[in-house]
Amino acid sequence: MNITRACRLARVLAAAYIALIAAGGVAHGLAGGPENGPESLYSTLYLASWPGSVLVFVLVVLPLAAATGGFDPDARAGSPFGPVALLVGGALLNVGMVWGVLRFVRLFVREARRAR
Repeated sequence: MNITRACRLARVLAAAYIALIAAGGVAHGLAGGPENGPESLYSTLYLASWPGSVLVFVLVVLPLAAATGGFDPDARAGSPFGPVALLVGGALLNVGMVWGVLRFVRLFVREARRAR
């Protein structure tokens, strides 16, 4: 398998991963959100986008909440599609982190070969 075919496959897999997370989040929202929807679907989506969704929450949602005066976690009002942004943002961040790690490994291998 040549590099261009592997890169194309990686891009398709990354897009499919993000699309599946987004579709699952929309399906969860259509089912009624966290209150009425299936909780196992949200848990599965959250785990599928895990390190990225936590980072999005800590680096984006919490600072925005602090800048706008905070939020009430017990409030039931809001869109049932609220978690979709968190999940898709986490999936995007996961793809970016994997891309960065792979770029670092390629750079490391290239420099190790050059140092011989």
